[in-house]
Amino acid sequence: MMSPFIPLNRSTAVKSQHVVPQLGFTLTELLVVIAIIAILGVILIPVTSVIREKANATKCASNMRHVGQAIVIYQTDNNGLLPPNNANSGSTAKDTWTMVLRPYIEVNDGKTHGTGTDLMNDHLTCPSLESTLQPDSWWESNYAVGMAFGIDGVPRNSFNVDTARTVMLVENDKPSVRSLRTTGGPWSYVGLNHNGYANVLFHDGHLEQWSESTIPKDYSDPAWAAQ
Repeated sequence: MMSPFIPLNRSTAVKSQHVVPQLGFTLTELLVVIAIIAILGVILIPVTSVIREKANATKCASNMRHVGQAIVIYQTDNNGLLPPNNANSGSTAKDTWTMVLRPYIEVNDGKTHGTGTDLMNDHLTCPSLESTLQPDSWWESNYAVGMAFGIDGVPRNSFNVDTARTVMLVENDKPSVRSLRTTGGPWSYVGLNHNGYANVLFHDGHLEQWSESTIPKDYSDPAWAAQ
């Protein structure tokens, strides 16, 4: 009797055991993957930008607190006097607060002014600003001291300062403006560097964020402590 099974020769059996599957993507699958990547990019890029900006604002706040601590130590060493806020008549630029505070921020490169003093800039730069708006000279800063500070290279007594309401440091977007001024109103020098907000450090050590609508625009406001 003949077997009901049809015998397979060896070559046929081997071929049946080594069927090679089709590899790769179809055009439709590729288009789907590209669309998903594009959607993820639209979602993630703004999120990454927000995270980066928050990190920059935190860095700025840390810089300002560091400088604020240096100011307090300077006051302790100078009978409560605040350092000078600018240098005009009767003084030299090396008498400004950006220079006299160097030892208190442990910037010890052995210089008082001129080239090579960019180590201080690490503490005076807002990372959110483009490079053209960041300090690149030894007298510049992205943080301006308040109007309670001394003028013309002369320290000033701070006994009239309401520490909880008076600005010690505020962000600005003009590196050559290292102190608030009366011209145009001190509020005009506040730099809203972080998505419409500016870090503001007060004499009691607390830090706030101001927006355009919350900046005091009255010269007599305690924030400015104009003396």
